[in-house]
Amino acid sequence: NDWERIWAAPFNFLCSRLEPGFMVQKPWMVGRQEFPEEIKVEVIWGRAYLAFVSTGKCGGDTLILRDGSVMRYTDSLKQNILHEGKPDECYQWIVDEGHLPRVWFMAEAAARLMGIDAIRIDVFILRGNPMASVINEDSLSSGAEYRWHFPHMADLWAQGHREKRYKLVDPGIDSHKWWRGGDFYSLNVAKCNASLIATQSKTLCEKQRD
Repeated sequence: NDWERIWAAPFNFLCSRLEPGFMVQKPWMVGRQEFPEEIKVEVIWGRAYLAFVSTGKCGGDTLILRDGSVMRYTDSLKQNILHEGKPDECYQWIVDEGHLPRVWFMAEAAARLMGIDAIRIDVFILRGNPMASVINEDSLSSGAEYRWHFPHMADLWAQGHREKRYKLVDPGIDSHKWWRGGDFYSLNVAKCNASLIATQSKTLCEKQRD
């Protein structure tokens, strides 16, 4: 019940068939001395539209698009109200270090496995190590500020429903009960692509090829 959102009532109706539940995961910092950034990816019809970054030492609301542009919107009233962004050098490393291909792929893969029309997938990334990225969580009711992208994102989502550009699939069991843990991502989704899987999974992939 996301009561602070203006869409709370219809959203509750859409989610009324879901079985309530929760998941417990260990924090990133267990046994590690690293501080990741969280990049939030909006996926519409299986395609990552943009990424949103608002945590970490850079602060602010920064949007990263598929063309690699990194735009910040909170340094002035004009930027905030008129949505006139400026290049954000503080988060440029996300593009320059090559984090985005893996982030886009992971977010899109998660959404497609769910068979969902729109979702936000949040990914932890570690500066200096593009291969360290991991999915942290997802959101069906994002409160992020997407500026002038809001109407375009809504149109893309609505268009798919209006034109019925989707295929209904009955998996026979609720998707949250599917087993997709372990090395499922590395073997079945990333297909052992070395640029998309964790280092510890490469050994397993080598054994599969043998």
